[in-house]
Amino acid sequence: MFIDHGYEQCPKEPCVYRKYSDRGVAIFAIWVDDNFITGDDAEEIARMIETLGKIFDIKILGRLTFALGIRFEWRNDGVHMSQTAYAERVASRFHLDEARPTSVPMQKGFRPSSFNEEESTNEEIPYREAIGSLLYLALCTRPDISYAVCTMARYSNNHSCEHWTVVKNIIRYVQMTKGKGVLFSKENRSDDSINGYADSSYNDSDTGRSTNGYIIFLHGNPVLWRSQLTKSPAQSTMEAEIIAIHHVLQEIKWITYVLSFLEKMEKRKVRILCDNNAAIQSVKDHRVTDRNKHIRPKYFGIVDQVKKGVISIDKVSSEEQLADIFTKAIANPQFSNLRDLIKVR
Repeated sequence: MFIDHGYEQCPKEPCVYRKYSDRGVAIFAIWVDDNFITGDDAEEIARMIETLGKIFDIKILGRLTFALGIRFEWRNDGVHMSQTAYAERVASRFHLDEARPTSVPMQKGFRPSSFNEEESTNEEIPYREAIGSLLYLALCTRPDISYAVCTMARYSNNHSCEHWTVVKNIIRYVQMTKGKGVLFSKENRSDDSINGYADSSYNDSDTGRSTNGYIIFLHGNPVLWRSQLTKSPAQSTMEAEIIAIHHVLQEIKWITYVLSFLEKMEKRKVRILCDNNAAIQSVKDHRVTDRNKHIRPKYFGIVDQVKKGVISIDKVSSEEQLADIFTKAIANPQFSNLRDLIKVR
């Protein structure tokens, strides 16, 4: 329908439509039965809303305040996205709304292992339901619980009472911090660069695979984050870090494409920050040595982007590596400090 009215559909995000004119741009994003509208072409937006109203029974709800279980609070310092009501329902559903609070989602040093058949477990434990509920929080507004939730999700089909205790600890943390969410602040609006932090926790599982973590910032605000187990074991810390950089680059490519579709901006400054000197040097030099000759060629697609000047790979200290919170369990006060730096407030 939008295409019939002169709109272009984003090839890599098919729910997004745009239309440019001399007056500006009109952008419509559709998610099931919700429609989000933005742009500076007020005349075109009004015309399209009128057209939609003739075909569908629609309601104009004004400025976005609540959608998809997320509350949008428009403040002087920016927009705060939170899921307080949803977090309360999760805690209540699993009877932890009155439980003793905890200041971190996972205790430092905890290393989960696969279920041992000799351990006692209760098949009626709602483990998968709890993980599913927490994943929605972690993906939308709570990057601070991403590592803990994604780590425990590995055991959805093979869990014990020990695993369930950790999941309950995550819910207790969420209940304690239910008002927190992601803040998109106004302070860096002039900075249109894309900065991605990439990190890896080498050999973080009983299968020998590593945990990759990354977070990407636009205008100084987090727009994408992830904590995930690699598909195959890395042979060294350097290889694990290179794989993490590779995954960040793939996400940045997608973000850059969508932004260019929306804004017609072809080039942005892109930086990937890593705290591993060997990985950075291997990417910049890319000399074939005994240390890297076994690494699969696709992971060195980064080299081509660096040579072309599309991206830069920069060193960041371990203390300032924001992706650290996505690769391991961290204790306070470091956890609270990183949580604040990734704009969970």
